[in-house]
Amino acid sequence: MSFQQHTDHFPESEEFDDSLAISDYLTLFTYAFSDPVESQPMDQGEYVWTVREWTTEDALEHLFPSIEPRTFTELANKLNSESTSWVMREDLDS
Repeated sequence: MSFQQHTDHFPESEEFDDSLAISDYLTLFTYAFSDPVESQPMDQGEYVWTVREWTTEDALEHLFPSIEPRTFTELANKLNSESTSWVMREDLDS
C-alpha cells in the first residue's frame, strides 16, 4: 500500500488548520507512519534500520506542514510518549 493511496483521503494541508481534533491528527499520522517495533529488526537492543528513520517532529512536519504550533507540540508530546522514531509505511512496501 503506498503513501499516495493514504494521502488521497487527506484534506489538503492548508485545510487542516485546527479544525481537526488531536485524535484525527493521530489517526492520519498512523495511516502514514508506524512504530519501528512493528517492522525493524533489532541487534543487541538497537534497531537495524532497513528504511529511513523519522523523528516524531520530522514526520509531523512532513504530514502537516502548516499545523498550528500549539497543536504540533501536543501531537509531538503524545507521539513521543509512544515512540521517538517512526517508519513511513510507504517505505515498508518498497
